[in-house]
Amino acid sequence: MKLKTHDIFSAGVLTALGLILTNPVNSLTTACILSFVGNGAIDKFGHKKNGAGIPIRTYKTHSFIRSVIYGFLPALFVFLAAKYLYLNGFVNLPANIDWILLQGIFIGPLHLAIDIITEDGIFVKKNGRFQRFALAHIKYDSFLWNSVFKIVGLFIIFFIFRGFFRGFYE
Repeated sequence: MKLKTHDIFSAGVLTALGLILTNPVNSLTTACILSFVGNGAIDKFGHKKNGAGIPIRTYKTHSFIRSVIYGFLPALFVFLAAKYLYLNGFVNLPANIDWILLQGIFIGPLHLAIDIITEDGIFVKKNGRFQRFALAHIKYDSFLWNSVFKIVGLFIIFFIFRGFFRGFYE
């Protein structure tokens, strides 16, 4: 899928996950930052160009464990930066900002969850070697499927905030 699709879908799901430990505004803010940086890192370091200059996925970031690592590292950096800013009085955050780490764990698996249905799929280790695995062989730039995943991400965010702000209007 396209990077923008990964960003919007991940932001929606990560916002919902962050609600376990914080409010919707904090969760959405970090979800957007982590989604943008984490998915960007996974795609930046997980593609190489073939002879025609077309980007091709590699096992470096499109395998499960490696995607978790590449998705979690930006979250760890954001967590440590937020903790530093909070402890030095630069920002007013809740004392417990563990939701950032929770969201960070899921960036890679969410990225792979929608790449697994594309024709290039993801990489799984089989007999000591990485092999491609795809479920549906959909083109990565399919307008329909990119739209579906973007809408799902936006609906999640919409319904979270609809419930959050409902109390202000009643």
